[in-house]
Amino acid sequence: MREDWPAESVNPGPYKVQWKITAPHATRYYRVYITKDDWNNNNQLDWKDLELIKQRGPSPAESGDLVIDGFILPERHGKHIIYSVWQRSDSHEAFYSASDVDFGNNGTVTSPHKAIEPHKAIEWDPTYGKQYHQDDIVSYKGKLYKCLQDFTYNGDPNWAPGGAAHSLWEGG
Repeated sequence: MREDWPAESVNPGPYKVQWKITAPHATRYYRVYITKDDWNNNNQLDWKDLELIKQRGPSPAESGDLVIDGFILPERHGKHIIYSVWQRSDSHEAFYSASDVDFGNNGTVTSPHKAIEPHKAIEWDPTYGKQYHQDDIVSYKGKLYKCLQDFTYNGDPNWAPGGAAHSLWEGG
């Protein structure tokens, strides 16, 4: 877990995970895990560090938002990771999501990110094959975004700043 990444403040109790489905696929399962209470967030995450807290079985292709709820976050202290797996039933492809959460900051959401400086911004270019690099500052629809990782634009509008691919951009 990186210290420069915001963690959502959570409490033990009822919780839900929400997936934004941009391309419907038949599903073998959805699984939601949380790191064990004795997990050391200075170590790299490993499967042995995870505890399954919710599983949903097969389902047909769905569109829109998918909510996985009806489970309880266990008692934890400090920072942890909620890790989700969406396994397709019609191929070997799976989708993974990791969310940093904090059980110990009294309900205050913290974000250590620095303000984005507008003078460094380039205009968003939705050209297929356009490369973006970590820390690029992009102006899009009057807002500024910081690129979080290197990637090559594949034409999917969800990969645009402010879209559904939250692992690519911050800001707005």
